[in-house]
Formats: sequence, C-alpha cells, structure tokens
Amino acid sequence: MASAESNGGVRRMQKLASHLQAERAPMPKATLEAQETAGLQSGGEISGEFDYIVIGAGAAGCVVASRLTEDPNVSVLLLEAGGTNQVSRVAQPLATCFDLQNSPYDWAFRSTPQKKQEGRVAHWPRGKCLGGSTSINTMLYVRGDPRNYDQWEEEYGCEGWSFKDVLPWFKKSQRQVMSDKMDPNHYAKGFHGTDGEMSITDNLDPACQMVSRETGERFMAGCDEVGIQAPHDYNGPVQEGASLSQVAINNGKRVDTASAFLFDNGAINRPNLTVVTHAHVHKILIQGDLAVGVLVKTGDYDIETLSSDKVPSQFVAARKEVIVSGGAVSTPHLLMHSGIGPREELEKFNIPVIADLPVGKNLYDHLLFFLEYSYKENVPYFAGQPLQVLKAYWDYYVRSTGPFMSGITTALAFFRSGLRPERDGNDLQIHFIPYAQNDLDQFTRNFGIDTTRPEYSDEKPPGGCLFLPSLIRPYSKGYIGLNSANPFEPPLVDPNYLDDETDVAMLVNCYRRCMKIAESKAFEGHLAGRVVNRHSKHDPNSDAYIEEEIRNKACTIYHPVGTAKMGRLDDPTVVCDAKTLKIKGFRNLRVADASIMPDVISGNTSAPSVMIGERAAAMIQADMV
Repeated sequence: MASAESNGGVRRMQKLASHLQAERAPMPKATLEAQETAGLQSGGEISGEFDYIVIGAGAAGCVVASRLTEDPNVSVLLLEAGGTNQVSRVAQPLATCFDLQNSPYDWAFRSTPQKKQEGRVAHWPRGKCLGGSTSINTMLYVRGDPRNYDQWEEEYGCEGWSFKDVLPWFKKSQRQVMSDKMDPNHYAKGFHGTDGEMSITDNLDPACQMVSRETGERFMAGCDEVGIQAPHDYNGPVQEGASLSQVAINNGKRVDTASAFLFDNGAINRPNLTVVTHAHVHKILIQGDLAVGVLVKTGDYDIETLSSDKVPSQFVAARKEVIVSGGAVSTPHLLMHSGIGPREELEKFNIPVIADLPVGKNLYDHLLFFLEYSYKENVPYFAGQPLQVLKAYWDYYVRSTGPFMSGITTALAFFRSGLRPERDGNDLQIHFIPYAQNDLDQFTRNFGIDTTRPEYSDEKPPGGCLFLPSLIRPYSKGYIGLNSANPFEPPLVDPNYLDDETDVAMLVNCYRRCMKIAESKAFEGHLAGRVVNRHSKHDPNSDAYIEEEIRNKACTIYHPVGTAKMGRLDDPTVVCDAKTLKIKGFRNLRVADASIMPDVISGNTSAPSVMIGERAAAMIQADMV
C-alpha cells in the first residue's frame, strides 16, 4: 500500500505536470497588438504583396525568411499552417517530448498499410507549428556522412553539393557550446561553427546534465570494444564512430529553428518580415513559367471548416519569388494541388496539369526498432516513477539541473554493415536511450504498434535501457500522393518499408551489433539481460526471430526526404535544378527543404535541412545582385 508521503508526491508531481502541459494563458490585447506590430500574427487578413513568400516555417523555412530579411529592402511573408511554438511544452527537452506527437503541434499523418509489415499503418509525426518538426523532434544534431554529399555531386549530378561545399553552410548556423571542462581537442579544427544562431551542446561535455551518464559512457566503451571508435566526433571529417549525443539544446531548452532564427535573434521584430500562423496555403498560382502568388485560408479551423465556403480564400501576390518549405510530405502535396506533379496522379483527381514532374516520388525514410536490456538490481536508473519525476521537475525549474535538462537519446553510433558499397557511407546507426519506454498507450499512439499482442502483457523487469537498431541508408523507397482533390485533406503516404530484402539484412546486422555491445565487458555488472518475446516460435538468437521483430516493430525515425529531388535538368527523375533549387520550367518557384535530397543521408535530417535553408537563402540573395 502506498504511503501518504508517496501519494502526496504523486499529487504534487501531477500538479507540476499539468502546469507544464498547459498552454500559456491568452495574452492581453495590448501584448497581442505589440506582437502583431513586430511581425507575428495568428490568422487574420493578409494585406499587400511581398517580394518573397515562404510557405512553411520549419527547419529550412525559418532560416530562409530570417536570412532574406537581413536586407531591409526585401519584404518577406512567412506562412505557417500551425500555431506558435513559443510554449513551455515545446521548449522542455525531455518531460513532454513524447507527448508532442498526436497533439495540436503534430500533423499526425498515417501511412497506407505496409505490405511487408503485416499491413501495419505507420504513424508519421510532422511538426505543425512554428519551427516545424524541429519543435517536436528529439533534438539530435547530426550532419550525415561526408560521403553522402560527395555522392550527391558525383552520382546524382548535384553540382556544388559536395561535403566541402556544404560544410560552410553547416558551420554558418551552428554555435558549438562548450564549458571550460570540455576538451576542445575532441573536435577536428575547422568543422564546427561558433557564432551561429543554433546553440549545439555536446553531452560529452562534463558540464552537461543528462540521464544516466554512466550508462552512456558504458555504451561508448562497449562500442569501442566491438570496433566502433569512441568517443568520436561524428560531426567531424569522418562520421563512423560513437559518442554521447550532440543536441540542439541549450540551458535545458529546445533549440528549434523558429526560436533560433525568428525570436532569439530578433528577426521577428524586423518591419520587413511578416509571419502568419494558422495560414493554410492550398494553391500556388501560376501564370506561364511564373509563380505569381498563393491562395491561402487563415484561422485555426478543422479540415471540414477549411474545406467549406465559411472561410474565404485570400490571394497574396509575390513580386519576386515563392519558396516552398513544407517538408518532404507537405511540399509535394501542395505542388500537386497546384498542378505540378505526375500527370496520372493529378488527372486521377481532375487537377489541371501545369507541369508533369515526378513530384512525390523518390520517398526515402529511416527505420528503427526496439531492443531492450534490463538493469541489474544494484544499478540506479531513471524509471519515471512519481517521486523521481517530482524531483526532476523540482531540479529543472528551481535548480536548472537534473535529467530534464537534456533529451531522450543520450548516445549515438554510426557504422557500416558491409552490405552496401563503401561510397554510400554508413548505413547503420544505433540510438541509445538509458531507460525503457513502458507506457503502452503512448507506444501505440506514437508508433502504431499493436500492444495488445501477448508479449506486451508479460511482466517486464523494473528498469532497463533501449538500443534502437536503425537503418539509415535503405534501398526501399515509396511515394507521397493524393487522397482526394481537397487540398485540406491529408496526403497519401506510402513509404513502402522493407520492400527490399537487403534492408532487412542490414537491420539484422545492426541488431546483432547491439547485442555485442550490450554483452561486452563494458556492461558487465550493469545489464542483466536482453528482454525477448517469449511468445515467438523462433529461437531468440536466430535470424528468424530478429526478422520477426523487425517486421512487427520497425517504425519511422521521422526522416522522410527526396520527394522533390534535385539534380541535373536533363534527368527525368529530377524536380529541382541542383544549381538553383528552382523547379524545372519555372523562373521563380523554388523548394527549400529535405524533399530536395536525391537520397537520404546517413543520420538524422534536421541539421541538413537547416543547411539546405542556408544554401537556398544564399542562392536567392545571389540572384538579387
């Protein structure tokens, strides 16, 4: 029976949690007016015309708008379909992170049933607020394997996108945060920025607060034992290796692109920048080879209301350019509804074809699944127990210390399976989390995994950690299509997971590498054993068992790319010119987001999307001259 003290702790914890989850109270009208004067408005009428219209305030869109308005003679309208992200629920890096999915900050897309995963529907979170998916992700800062970018140039015809070409743009936005306790020699000279907008913290820094540092250090030691160099700066000249994670977190707060590029740097106060939230662009208007403006409906309405005549469409003119930054899902969705896409897809819904281009094709995404090990009885761990959570909140709000100061994934490893050519870069990654996820309802909501299966009814050990074997260079690819002619209806999402059997083989390889790390000398006396599905008909050490786990549990790592592929203009699979990011056949319509990637990079895609925003802004500025 719980003690009175324990029950009191639970109540205090719940009160603090509800306070954290709550939205900020509505601002007084005077404050709202001041905010609108500063360039931010929630819905409402959009008057006038602008030099540049940027659609989507995500990882790249915020960067583009911020950079362009550094020139006071340029006017920019930044349109975001979601609301603001300037709330504590978004800023907190750990306690509320998983709850952002399936919330008002998430588009909560769903895939078609995946034929190689027993018809399972994949849950696809995408950020629906300022900052886009940088406001709901796990804040990992990963650039990718340098070989990825060299391959873009050499094999995909993306001239000017080699690693030496993109490195300056990564550095431009980065501000590497280091305490005087951190060894500066850990980083290769010339590979990290120091004065950019995005503060990046390294959990390897002894001054960093994080969950279970000792367990993360054991992970690094285990990686080193099995041939994955650690600790290693995976954002340096060579990616392969392992270390505690580098994260977009500073002083216990998420560093999303809206905060970094609009609010913290004062861009939101520039008179030449207008940012409108709850602005739903449903069509880009085209005249000949020019994008002349957009049709947009404003207001925080549901799909049914937006689809009706209750909300009028507004036309907003672009004097110079329209830049689409909706991400790898929403960018192709908007382009197709604007008449730019595969003829057969548009004609299926009676959308007039302006340009027959392979928009929505070439969809790649990363996959991970869950491998849990339990802790031995004497090992301290953070299990989310009420009193632990109460203390963590207290430490966070009162002392600016404790586990809630950092993020979910505390360590990463990158390596090759040997099943892809070396020029492709690292094809496998391990995300390491020093505690287990035992909230089955949340597990189902966030990942679409059927937790009514018998294995989930088994009693689990009280505490454990998660190795997440991750496939980061899949061969399988899918597409984004349309579900209807209604631009406010969600798109069709078919990632076509595990269609290529080599993808399964690579994940089996990664699973076995995780087992070697977990069972290395580094974890002796720390981990008790692997948590397995005792209801499986297969031996837990067999490839057949691992393949079953992959089919049942593999899910997105939230990294879709490639649906408006860049490359040479003479390539029929290309949508955007790699030299300008302009869509084929148009003089003033560009794409700036992860959809331009010709192939998915070896690692998390947030940092590369920011880099793409930097490059796109520089291309536009070069055209101004």
